[in-house]
Amino acid sequence: MKKCIKKQYMPFISAVIISVMAFFINVGTSIASNAVKINMTGNLLDFPPCDVYSSDGVGSPIHIHFNEIGIQRIDGNRFKQNWILKVSCDSTLGANVPIELKYNGENSGFDTQALVTDKPGLGIRLYRSDNGSVIELNKPYTLVMSKGGKLDIPLYSVPVKGGKSVLSAGQFTASATLELNYP
Repeated sequence: MKKCIKKQYMPFISAVIISVMAFFINVGTSIASNAVKINMTGNLLDFPPCDVYSSDGVGSPIHIHFNEIGIQRIDGNRFKQNWILKVSCDSTLGANVPIELKYNGENSGFDTQALVTDKPGLGIRLYRSDNGSVIELNKPYTLVMSKGGKLDIPLYSVPVKGGKSVLSAGQFTASATLELNYP
């Protein structure tokens, strides 16, 4: 009995399968006829590395020496040390290229804009000499690379003291990293 039912419905089942296939072929055809081709092109450039350095030269750490500082005279203005950050890139980088400089380090705790030192209550702030603006820790700072791939950024570092901190005499150190990002 089962074989008879199968034979009876076989033409109907075949017709349904053929209709469904024809539907999907038509749908596929209609989608393809409404499609548009997208061409994407570009030019990959291998940007040359840039060097970041001070007057100590390429590849050398930047050293800022404060020498002797009177504890009672620290006011965030005295004892500033001027220095120049140099950025040098191959001229193929182009002109008017935005670059991002980031001053990475731990803040002093008493001043979010001052780098922590190994002396509790003492921090170091970094400023741009040309406009007196503080360079904040861990925040990107956008500059524009001039034609020729060279940029000198005049800066100064200055010690700051936490409000009621009592500093002890002795040497101090602080460390940060300057990170340069470009397209």
